[in-house]
Formats: sequence, structure tokens, C-alpha cells
Amino acid sequence: MVMGRGAAQEVRDTWPTVAFNLPVTPTSLLVFYDINPGQTIGWFKVKHHWKEPADIDLIRKSTAKLMQHALSNPDLVYHMNAPGIGNGRLGWPIVYGTISDLPDNVLIYRGF
Repeated sequence: MVMGRGAAQEVRDTWPTVAFNLPVTPTSLLVFYDINPGQTIGWFKVKHHWKEPADIDLIRKSTAKLMQHALSNPDLVYHMNAPGIGNGRLGWPIVYGTISDLPDNVLIYRGF
């Protein structure tokens, strides 16, 4: 897994060993990794390759996985940046239409 920009770079710089320990495969859409007891980070797949723009169909599939996980774990709160709008080069209206049905325990943060 290559983690080079944006939130991925922040994770890589803060916890350098995380990228080497992730159970990620080409078909992984949603991956969680415990970095400390009670502290978990997750990956929500938006691209097939880090250099490409985000793929809205891939975001739909990842959203479905996150929806399932969040509904099964209603006591957890999921914090994530808006997928695909930064380095993914997608417009917010397109992405919002895809993720807007996520449950209330998923909080999406969008930059200015």
C-alpha cells in the first residue's frame, strides 16, 4: 500500500509502521487497524491506484461496506474526511449524493 498524500500521509508520518502492517488486498474496500488499545484507524477505498482520480463507483462500494459496519456497531462513532474530493478530484455534490445515507454515527468532515 502506498500512502503518499493527504490524510494517508498524515497517518504514515504519525505512525510509520502502520502502512507495513495493514491487511490490505486489491479487493479491500474498508480496513480497520488498531494502533493503540481503544484507538483504531480505518481506510475507505476511493481509488484503484494512488495516482488516479477517485472512482465514484468504488466510493459507492466502500460506502456500502461502511454502512453495514456502522449499522452493526451503533455505539461506535466513525470520523472521516469527505472521500474523493481532495486528491481524488471529485466534486462535493457528486460525493455527497453517494455518502448522504450513511447513519448518524458516521461523521464526515469536509475542508474549506
